[in-house]
Amino acid sequence: MAVVGLCMAFQAMAQDPSPGTVEYQVSAVGNASSGSFAPYFIGSNNYGITPQKGDALVSAGVFHRLDTTARWGFGYGVELIAGYGTSNRYSRYDASAGTWRLSTAGPASVKVQQLYADVRYRSLFLSVGMKQLGNVVSDDRLASGDFVHSNNARPVPQVRMGFIDFQDIPFTNGWMQVEGCFSFGKFMDDSNLEDRYNHYSYHITLGSLYHYKRIMFRTKPSKPFSVTFGMELAGQFGGTATYYRDGAVERIEHWSRSLRAFMDMLIPTGTGAESFYRGNSLGSWDFKARYRLRSGAEVTGYFMWPWEDGSGMAKRNGWDGIWGIQWKSHRPALISGAVVEYIDFRNQSGPRQC
Repeated sequence: MAVVGLCMAFQAMAQDPSPGTVEYQVSAVGNASSGSFAPYFIGSNNYGITPQKGDALVSAGVFHRLDTTARWGFGYGVELIAGYGTSNRYSRYDASAGTWRLSTAGPASVKVQQLYADVRYRSLFLSVGMKQLGNVVSDDRLASGDFVHSNNARPVPQVRMGFIDFQDIPFTNGWMQVEGCFSFGKFMDDSNLEDRYNHYSYHITLGSLYHYKRIMFRTKPSKPFSVTFGMELAGQFGGTATYYRDGAVERIEHWSRSLRAFMDMLIPTGTGAESFYRGNSLGSWDFKARYRLRSGAEVTGYFMWPWEDGSGMAKRNGWDGIWGIQWKSHRPALISGAVVEYIDFRNQSGPRQC
């Protein structure tokens, strides 16, 4: 079935580009489509703001830029979204009556999109809260999204720390830089999952915790040719998984939130139920090569190779991955950039079916 969509947006900002200043932002967005949910390229690249087939939303935010000129710096942000989003009907099994019922669920009329505070000391930062974060390899506006840490979903409340940006590695004279961070957080979508789950088959996991880490290396960015490469890893752990069979609870599994569980996620070990990593983990090998033309325009090629087990890490899953080429203009223009991507997830570390 073909899905047709239309999206319109308006944004107004009052800002000062200098570090340590405060920005005010107000925006409005509306979309309509013929499917049950918004088409992919209406619902993507906007941090989960417009997931429904119809939305009319207004957002307002205040943001303090993180000061990077002094030894110490701080920043903060808050963004609220209010408006209307269409609802969807879900089939849910009522065990007490032994029948199926239709349940209607939709987005909240008011929600917090961002709420965070940042502090920096020299090249290190600490961030607490819900914050919209961009991608390292792919373009935030034009690409389909990062495989591990995409800007297609709403921010997760978390505590993050790491390097504020790429930093020169000692004794390399700036020819090699490193960037990295790690975080722990908590998913806040329990009620959303319960409202949409069928309570009949498979399982539902609630109360899960979140972990993310990455390390990236980059050659000297001031040169015409520069390469960025590294890895990302995200994981879900803790919480309670309830398994259903034919509408009855088959079993309940409680996953640890102990200090050992946190450490096993931070430093992956072979202590999980599948004798590999604890929790539900996935990651990707990332690579980007950028060449700056004499005009100042840039041409970039990149890939993100997904993995979820040992075979994927060894790249034994064929062409699976996100492969992209990007062109970026050196000055504002009618067309200032373009991205072409090839996406292949047909192997998934197993026999190819199509």
